Amino acid sequence: MIYFFKNEFREDRLQPMQLGIKAPCLRQGAGFFETMLYNGRSISSLDPHMDRLYASMDTFSLDYRKIPVEDKAMALLAKNHLEKGQARIDVVYPVMDFNQKIEPLLVVEAYEPQPKKEYALAVYPRVHVSYLSQHRSLSHLHFVLADQYAVRQGCDESVLLDPLGNILETPDASLIFYDGSAFYSPPHGPSLQAISLSRAMQVLPVREETIPLRSLDSFRHMYRVNSLTGVKPVVRLGDFTFEPDWQNANLASIHIL
Repeated sequence: MIYFFKNEFREDRLQPMQLGIKAPCLRQGAGFFETMLYNGRSISSLDPHMDRLYASMDTFSLDYRKIPVEDKAMALLAKNHLEKGQARIDVVYPVMDFNQKIEPLLVVEAYEPQPKKEYALAVYPRVHVSYLSQHRSLSHLHFVLADQYAVRQGCDESVLLDPLGNILETPDASLIFYDGSAFYSPPHGPSLQAISLSRAMQVLPVREETIPLRSLDSFRHMYRVNSLTGVKPVVRLGDFTFEPDWQNANLASIHIL
């Protein structure tokens, strides 16, 4: 695999990335990242993703280097022979030393879409609400553990709750609910400001509403919204089941993918 770091393309087999044992990104999970879809023609929502990444680092007064991400990513796709299909692009700013400018790391890998995927979700029993949840931080253990919990439950992903039992999001996606007359999404509050959700809202008239877990029996449809997958139906969340609504899911996905 070829990756991009410190302003050069590197072959992982010959030039593996070196992390100092005291590097903050290794020891404390210091850094930020974004994940984007290359749809076979272009990088979906590139500017909003990069704006969000830069805004996170600006929030914490980090010194970082900007690069022409689109040019470097497209070149990286070609070098890895991925330019003809769909691919996942990760732009990572790992903090090696807080006294040095942070260099971006670009990694690409093939992405296999699942256009007919319907999701089954678990309810993650542990609550962790932090201001870092509003950013794509490398301090990501809570979300990783939530995903592992879902796998053990035979599900695709976990839904995260706030301390009052209200639904927030999943580790990788926003959520939309439909009760037969209107679309709702939990307030982003302590959660990530979702780019894919904002795109879906260009088609679906979604309004923010607090959604307690106990209220789910009042909803007919549920949707998972993500920059890689688009909008997909959720057919089960814990003990609650939903009818899959592919018509609205496909309609909104066009504006994301």
